[in-house]
Amino acid sequence: MQRQSIIVLIKKSFNETKSEEITEVEVTEQVEAWGSLKEACQKHGWSYNTVSRKKLPVQYKDWLIHRCPFRALYSQEGREK
Repeated sequence: MQRQSIIVLIKKSFNETKSEEITEVEVTEQVEAWGSLKEACQKHGWSYNTVSRKKLPVQYKDWLIHRCPFRALYSQEGREK
């Protein structure tokens, strides 16, 4: 069976630093790609049954969960690399 899609998790964190006149906001982004939603849920300690029933994309516990098409690389002869 060939993979048709992957699961992408995105988490953005905002850290504020305040001084007398200036407020600085640092945005960090963490991105993870998974072959299956079940594996991602197990790693993060989430209930697979709860997450799998939601229509993707979905925001769940500070993470944005997407399903994206998987694209394999092909050589000029048409075979997978």
